[in-house]
Amino acid sequence: MVRLSRRALLGGVGLLLGATSGCLEIPTRMEFSPADWPRPRSDPGQTNYSPTAGPVEAAEVAWSRSALVDPERVLLLADGTLYTTILPDLGDEWSLHGLDAETGETQFRVPRVDTLYSLAETTSYDNGVLLGNGHGLYGDAVLGINPDASPASRRWASTVLTPNYTTLDSTDYTVIDGTWYFCHGHDPAELVAVDVDDGTQRWHREFALDAVESPSVTAVGKRLVTSVSTDERSTMHVFDPEGGHLRTISLDHRWQRLMGTDGVVYAEVDPSPTRPTMGAYDIDEGEQLWQRQVAPTGYIRLHSAVGPDLMLVASRERTGGDDSSLAGGIRLHAFDRRSGDLRWEWSGSHDRFEHHGSAASLAIGGRTAYLIFAAGTVVAFSIEDGSVRWQTTVDGSVSGFVSQPIIGDRRLYFFIQYRGIFALEEP
Repeated sequence: MVRLSRRALLGGVGLLLGATSGCLEIPTRMEFSPADWPRPRSDPGQTNYSPTAGPVEAAEVAWSRSALVDPERVLLLADGTLYTTILPDLGDEWSLHGLDAETGETQFRVPRVDTLYSLAETTSYDNGVLLGNGHGLYGDAVLGINPDASPASRRWASTVLTPNYTTLDSTDYTVIDGTWYFCHGHDPAELVAVDVDDGTQRWHREFALDAVESPSVTAVGKRLVTSVSTDERSTMHVFDPEGGHLRTISLDHRWQRLMGTDGVVYAEVDPSPTRPTMGAYDIDEGEQLWQRQVAPTGYIRLHSAVGPDLMLVASRERTGGDDSSLAGGIRLHAFDRRSGDLRWEWSGSHDRFEHHGSAASLAIGGRTAYLIFAAGTVVAFSIEDGSVRWQTTVDGSVSGFVSQPIIGDRRLYFFIQYRGIFALEEP
C-alpha cells in the first residue's frame, strides 16, 4: 500500500475539520535510536562515534554478502535495516537496497539510484526520507526516497543541486531536524538548506571568497560550521539553522574534514604537508583551543573519530616518492579532545596499502574503537588505554578499499571493494 504523507492527508480534509482544526496535534519528527547510524560518520557532527557498542570481547562473521561496491558509497543503519547502493554485476545499474541487518537479505530494492546520502527525520512521513541521487528514469535529480518496500519509492525529485554537482562527498553535507544542509561549487561556493519533506530549497548563502574546492560543513549542536578554502588558507563560518551568520573564524592554513561536538569543531590541515596536523576551535568564542601534529612526520592521516573524551587519529606510513603501493607502519593515536594532550598510541604494520584514504577506516562504539584494513583485518581497541581487545580477518583473498564502519547492537558493519558487505557480531 502506498503510504501517504500526513501533510497530504491533513490538506485533503482541512475543509471538513474547519473549526476543530485547532485540536490537531502537530506530529513530532521521527527519532533515531542510539543503535541507529542514519548518516555517514554517524551523526550530524560527523564524529564517527556511536554510544552503542559493537563486538567487545570477540567477533565472528554473522553474515557476508558478495557484491560489487564502491567504498565511498554510504552504508546506513536504522531500525534493523541497512541501506546502501549496490552494483549487482558488471553491466547492471546501481540500485538502492534495504537489507535485513540480521541476515543481509534484501528486503526491498529501488532501481536507478546510484548515490545514497542520508536518512532524515520528517514530520510528513512516519518513516523518514532517504536522500539519494538518481539518473535515467528520474533524470539527473536529487531524490527523496521511501525507506521501505512501498511501490511509491520516489516521494520527490529536486534540482537543487546543479548538474555539475549532483554527487556530494560525505564531508559536504549534514542533516539536522529535517533540513539537509550541503555545500557545493567553488565559483561561487554556497551553502544550501533543503527541506527533506518535499525537496524544496529553504535558503542558501553564497561565500564571497573564491573557493578552490567544495567547502566542508558539519553540525555543532544546532549550529552549522563551514570551512571555505583558497589556495593558501581557510575561513570557518558559523550559521544558525535559518542561515543567520553568527561568526567568522580566520585560519592560518587550509583546513578540512570537520567534526563537531559540545561547542567544539575539530579540523585537519590540508594533507599535503608531511606533518599530519589537527586543531580544535571553540565556535562560541571563535578561539583555537589547541593545534598539534597528530602522527609522526612522514605519515598520512587516514581517518579520525571523536568520542566523549578522546579524539582518535589513524595514520599510515608514507614510503617512496609516490603512494601507489605502500608497505609499513600503521599508527593509532588518542588525544584528549579538550586539551590535545596525547593519552596513548598503538603501532602495527600491514603488508600493503592501496593509494587511497579508504585503505583503512576507523569508528568508535561505546568504549571500543574499531580499525579496519583493506585486506579484511579488523582490530578492536579499548579506548581507555589502547589495549587490543580482539583481532580477526574476514574470509576472502581479494583486497580493496574499505568503507567507513557502522556500529549498532553489538554488530559491526562495513564493506570492502570487490568483496562485499560484512557483519561482525560477538559470539
